[in-house]
Amino acid sequence: AYNPWDQIARNNGKNDEEELIRLVQETGADGIFLDTISGVAGFREKLDDAAPGVVFQSEITPDPALLPEVQQSWMELPVWNGAYKNAEYDDVPFIIRSRWLDQRHMVYHLSRWSHEQSNIIQNAWMNGSGVVVWENVFGTVNELNARDRSLLRSMLPVMRRYADFFTKGIWTPLYPTNLGRTYASLWEFNHKKMWTIINRQEQRAEGPLFKTDHEPGTRYFDMINGKEADIRIDGNLAWISVNLNPRAVACIVAINEKDADSDFLSFLKAQSQIASGYNPDFSYALPKHILKPVKATKKYPVSKLPPGMIAIPVNPDSLLMRIHFRQRECGFYPADGVTDISYTMTLDQPGIAVRKTKLTPFAMDATPVTNAAFFVFLKVSKYHPAFPDNFLKHWIGGHPARGEENNPVTWISPDDARAYAAWAGKRLPTEEEWQWAAQNGNKETLYPWGKQYDSMRCNHGQTGNSSSVKKFPDGRTENGLYDMCGNVWQFTESERTDGHNDYCIIRGGAWYVTKGSGWYADQGPQQTSFGAKYLLTWPGLDRCATIGFRCVVDTDR
Repeated sequence: AYNPWDQIARNNGKNDEEELIRLVQETGADGIFLDTISGVAGFREKLDDAAPGVVFQSEITPDPALLPEVQQSWMELPVWNGAYKNAEYDDVPFIIRSRWLDQRHMVYHLSRWSHEQSNIIQNAWMNGSGVVVWENVFGTVNELNARDRSLLRSMLPVMRRYADFFTKGIWTPLYPTNLGRTYASLWEFNHKKMWTIINRQEQRAEGPLFKTDHEPGTRYFDMINGKEADIRIDGNLAWISVNLNPRAVACIVAINEKDADSDFLSFLKAQSQIASGYNPDFSYALPKHILKPVKATKKYPVSKLPPGMIAIPVNPDSLLMRIHFRQRECGFYPADGVTDISYTMTLDQPGIAVRKTKLTPFAMDATPVTNAAFFVFLKVSKYHPAFPDNFLKHWIGGHPARGEENNPVTWISPDDARAYAAWAGKRLPTEEEWQWAAQNGNKETLYPWGKQYDSMRCNHGQTGNSSSVKKFPDGRTENGLYDMCGNVWQFTESERTDGHNDYCIIRGGAWYVTKGSGWYADQGPQQTSFGAKYLLTWPGLDRCATIGFRCVVDTDR
C-alpha cells in the first residue's frame, strides 16, 4: 500500500518510486495499492522494466485514459467520482464504466460502514467485478451478516471457474427479464452463455424470468444451487424460470451436454453443498468492548510513599469524567450507550465520552519514567521482553544516549511498562486517574497549569526531541506533577478488546508534530481531557519514539 499523503515521515533519501520498486522486488508482491491517486505517468514503464506483471490498484475510479496503466480500482461508497455517487443503492444496477470500456479492468465494490451489503454484492455480480471483504476497518469491526456471507460463498467459486466469461467474453448488461425488480447480465464466451441474476426484493421472486435461443443438445444449469435449471423448451426458445430468495443471486449456464463431464458435475455437487448452508439472517451485532481488569497495588500509607510520588486527593463519591477525542478511522470506545461511534460520527469530528467513575485514593509519579530509571530496572531485574524488536531503539549499546538520561523512556510497549511498574511495586494509571490528576481534580483545568495554553510551559517540539522530565516546572499541576502535557504521550491502564482488536488510550500528547497531512494521528501537546485510541498489534510495532509512561500506587487515604 502506497500512502501518497505521507511525504514527511521516515524519508530515506530515495523517491517513492524507487522505494516501491525495491519493496516489490524484495517481497514478490503482485501489485501496488495507490490509495487516493490514480495517475502513475512514467512509473508504469519503470515498474514494468523492474518487475513485469505487477498491477496498480487505485482507491479512486480512474479516468478512461488511465485504464492501460491502472489495472484495478475500488468502487467505494461514498464514491468520490460524482458520476457514480450513490449509484450502488439505485434499484436498477448500474454499469461500471471502467468494466464496460475494458473488461479486463478489475473493480472491487465495498462500503466500510454498511451492515447490510447485499446491494453491493449484487452489483458486483451484475458487473462481473469483485468485492472487498473488509470486516475490520482500521480497528472498527463491521462483520458481514450471515446472508451476505452466504451470497459470497456461492458466488466466488463461479467467478473463479468462469473468469474468462467476465474478462474476455461479450457482455450484455440488463438482459431483458420478466419479473419485477429482478435483473440479469448475459456473458458469452467460447460459444457458451452465462447469466448472472439478482433479486432486489425483500421477498421471493418466482416464475419464468427470461427466454433465450435454444439449440438441440443444450443443457441449462443453476450454478448457485448446483442443479439442473428449471426450463421449458418452446420450439427454438428456452424459457428459464427461477425461485429466488429475498435479495438472492442466481447464475444460469447454458452448455452443450457433452461439456457436462465429471469435473463439471463435481463442481455442481460442491455448489449444492454450499447452497445447503444458506442463511437468510441479515441481522448484525457489534462486538462488545471489554475493559481488561486492573490489579491494585498494596496500599501505601500516604506518609510512606515511594520516592518521587505525590498523593492525589480524590472525591469520596462517584463523578462524571468528560473525555474528549477526535473521531478517526479507528474509532474510539463505547460511550453514552453507543457501541461504536464510528457509525454515528463523521471523520475528524470532535467527540465527548462521558464516563461515570469512582476513584480510590492513589499516588502518582511526579514525572514520567526516565531512561535512567528504566536502565536501573533492566540492570536489577534482568528483564528481557519476549519480542525484543524495536525495544529501546533509541538507546546506544544498551545505554541511554548521553545527555538523555532524564528524558522519558520511549520505545517500550505496554507490557514493558507493566513489567517496570510491577518491579517497582506500582502499576500504570487508569485513564480516569491520569485525567483527574492532570486536570487538577474538580477544577477540570484544560491544561495542567490552568485554562489557557502556554507554549512556554511544555515541550511542543521547540527542542526537536523529547526533553528532560523536569525541564518545564511552570507546566506542573497544582500537586506538582510534571509533563502532563507535551513531551511524550503516556500509556494508561485502559486496555480493551473487542475480540478482534486490542487497544489502549494514550494521554498528554507529545513534542512531535508533522504538518504534511490530516491523515496522521493526533499530534502535539493535548488538553488534559483528551484521549487518543492506540491500536495494539505486536510489541515490535507498539513501541515507538513518542510514547512513554508514568506509574501510580494505591494509598490508604
